[in-house]
Amino acid sequence: FECVVPIAEMELNGIYLDQPRWREQLEKVKTAQGKTADELQEMLSAGVAQASLFGRAEINLDSQQQVTDALLNLGVPMPASTRAWQLQPLAEQYPVVAKLLEYRGVAKSLSSFGENILEFIEPQTGRIHADFRQIGAPTGRFSCSNPNLQQIPHDRSYRRCFTAAAGSKLVIADYSQIELRILAEFSGDERFIDAFVSGQDFHAASASQVFGVSPDQVTDDMRSFAKRLNFGIVYGIGASRFGLMTGLSQNEAEDAMRKYFGTFRKLDSYLRNEGQRLLKDKSVRTASGRLLRLRFDENSREQIASARRYGINMPIQGTSADILKRSLRLLHDSVRDTSAKLVNIVHDEVIVECSAGEADQTAEKLENAMCSAGREYLQKVPVKTDVKIADEWTK
Repeated sequence: FECVVPIAEMELNGIYLDQPRWREQLEKVKTAQGKTADELQEMLSAGVAQASLFGRAEINLDSQQQVTDALLNLGVPMPASTRAWQLQPLAEQYPVVAKLLEYRGVAKSLSSFGENILEFIEPQTGRIHADFRQIGAPTGRFSCSNPNLQQIPHDRSYRRCFTAAAGSKLVIADYSQIELRILAEFSGDERFIDAFVSGQDFHAASASQVFGVSPDQVTDDMRSFAKRLNFGIVYGIGASRFGLMTGLSQNEAEDAMRKYFGTFRKLDSYLRNEGQRLLKDKSVRTASGRLLRLRFDENSREQIASARRYGINMPIQGTSADILKRSLRLLHDSVRDTSAKLVNIVHDEVIVECSAGEADQTAEKLENAMCSAGREYLQKVPVKTDVKIADEWTK
């Protein structure tokens, strides 16, 4: 309830979009799409059963069936589903799969973030005033529409189009690995907590413990491996899903996860106990007490597994949302009677616009609000934010 006013003001404030920059970006994407489509057609043509008499065979690149058939004819071991996360492990071995994922990415950018975004600019203000819903997801996370600013690609070429007005600056801050910090707090695992308390790079620190090497001996591959596993644990992935994400065999993925949980034993116990408790109680709560009731068929292994994954993740993701909402209220109170105004949020990221002369003070107030909110929920694990002052929405 205390977050209602900050969100109402954010919708009224709106965020500025540089139209010439946006159109320039769209032209680049259209050119990239044409080039990528041509390259993908060339690679897939050898897998089309009926060749054309007038050159290479052409297929509908947006037809899942036609593309799947062509890939199978090329000897690609296609999974049952062609979702990106299932195709990703094949991309390293099969360049045609990598090209397909590239094409899909460009096509999605054009359909979701094209000329249609410009239609949402309010003529009187020259800004986009999107609709934000506080409980847009069952976890308590925000959702956004008209347009969905939370799904603007992280790519700098898109985000640089969102700028501060003349004479103003954007102050951009996001929580550093907040969901992993919440998981560490909830689990009470000393090693997991120490990896944050030490102030080191968390993924490198956890890789050091998992692989049994000193921090200075952690390689990029070790860190990348630990990073995938760290975030995967938050979402309750199993060995099969982790294997698909990393290209490991089932046995290798199981060994990796066994080693991981052997290192973080209290984390393992916490996840197991939570999984059993939520299936029994059929409900979970965030740190603030936000309730989620679970409904599933107790005779369906698939539904039980899904409920367990979702039930374990909800308190973590939901507590992250609790912290963000608390920080928005604290920020609102601290910047009252200043030029600072909230213009956008993306899950764990907050964007404020203010006069250039007040940028440093606003950055300090934003960081204090976000850290103070985090400390209300996390006592054992330090909360960290990354803050930047810029002319455009970039990191």
